[in-house]
Amino acid sequence: MGTDDRLARIEDQMNAILRRLGRLETRPAGPVAGASPGVGLPDLGSPDLGSVDEDEIAFSGSIRRGKQRFRAQVRVGLSEVLAAEPEAVARVFAALGNPFRVRLIRALLDRPRTSQELQVELEVVAAGQLYHHLKELLAARLIVQQKRGLYAIRHETVMPICLAFLIAPRLAADQEPTPRDHDEGVDQE
Repeated sequence: MGTDDRLARIEDQMNAILRRLGRLETRPAGPVAGASPGVGLPDLGSPDLGSVDEDEIAFSGSIRRGKQRFRAQVRVGLSEVLAAEPEAVARVFAALGNPFRVRLIRALLDRPRTSQELQVELEVVAAGQLYHHLKELLAARLIVQQKRGLYAIRHETVMPICLAFLIAPRLAADQEPTPRDHDEGVDQE
């Protein structure tokens, strides 16, 4: 094997490693008290979408809400996405598929809350109804119970939940496209 062949093989291996690393880099930055934008956040850059391999999905994004900042960069094969366990996918969609649970998630995106705070804020008459919905969100691993009666969004689910809220209206068949949807055109080859 010649030097050029070895170099090409090493480049292929390095590209494979970088793709795998990109899949693992989704991570929240968590709260950054008193930080200016970008301080304490890893520089994830943005994926070079021009170099996305065939049947690969790549995206990056950030959320800044109060003193909390979240950033993610994901690059994953389409086959891996489509191979997700149907039961797990359905459990998450079912958990987010109830308007009351959507309002519950929105309340928890602001900050952790006690069940009593949630009951008052969401105007729930029966505590059993609230606990039923909390149980569904816990089972889908979208929220955590930090201590007895205190619930919060899991840090690693903030970005995916917000993306689901962004994408859901675009999936709705009766939804009129927004002006920005026209800017997000799909390139056909």
